[in-house]
Amino acid sequence: MKRISTATKVVDKFGAGKPGFTNGNAVTGLASTDLEADWFDHLQEEVANVVEADGQVPDGSSYTQLLTALQSMFGGGVGDAVNMRATISSGATIATWTADEVVVKSALGGRPHSLTNFNQSLNTGVVGAGGMDVGTAPASGFLAAYAIYNPTAKLARCLGQSVGAAAPTQVYSGANMPAGFTESALISIVPTDPASKFKLCVQRRRRISFPVINVLNAGTATAYTGVSLSPAVPKGAVRVAGNVTPVTTVGGNGVFIAADASGTGMCAIVNPVAGGPGSAAPYALDLAVDQLLYYLNTASGSAVITVTSYEI
Repeated sequence: MKRISTATKVVDKFGAGKPGFTNGNAVTGLASTDLEADWFDHLQEEVANVVEADGQVPDGSSYTQLLTALQSMFGGGVGDAVNMRATISSGATIATWTADEVVVKSALGGRPHSLTNFNQSLNTGVVGAGGMDVGTAPASGFLAAYAIYNPTAKLARCLGQSVGAAAPTQVYSGANMPAGFTESALISIVPTDPASKFKLCVQRRRRISFPVINVLNAGTATAYTGVSLSPAVPKGAVRVAGNVTPVTTVGGNGVFIAADASGTGMCAIVNPVAGGPGSAAPYALDLAVDQLLYYLNTASGSAVITVTSYEI
């Protein structure tokens, strides 16, 4: 950015080395500040560069392009969403996500772009924008759903990616982004059935809920022992919720679940009655390791652990 530099500038008007302008004074003989093309060129290009970086084409009939660009550029972190929602039917091949706003980026640390009134579907039967990035949806696995954006055409779509050995990245990092789409954000990870179709689930914000899934039946452990959540929870989930039921032959059987073998974030459920199953109690736990929680029993008996939701 260039400050005015003509001979009639007001020296140090805004501080040392920061000249400004004056209208002049005919009575005192003070000359008004002369203008220069270089200063106008700098001002024009500084503003135009912001507008164009937002994917807009300068429009002489608009008075809000700079405002629009600034609102878009300072839109928050990638994947931030307001009122993200989806209700997915069992056996469906099409799922739709809606949100008041979703923030996408070309890379972590990149310029954010806010997509307002997001309403896009993902069809697992097609490849490309609005479908899978490549191939088909996984069988009995998990599918990552991304919001993707083409800033030149100003098009928003969904894109699906099979979840493999690694957790999905927050910005799409695969090799099959549809042409022209350069910005993205992970908006969901949802389960699929043996026929590569969606399982029944409901998403509100970053939480995905579904019918109960057992991950441990009649488990016994006197020290914290790992329980795999892979049948119910994808890689990349950060929090899990469900129910724990102590099953005991003596009163006082306690079941403890935690994020690691040290008992981090421990939840305790105790059955006061001997000779049968206790009441199921809800739990919610942050995950320290992908697809894994830990449990132990404190008395003779066993535990049943189920999962009903996870957060990404």
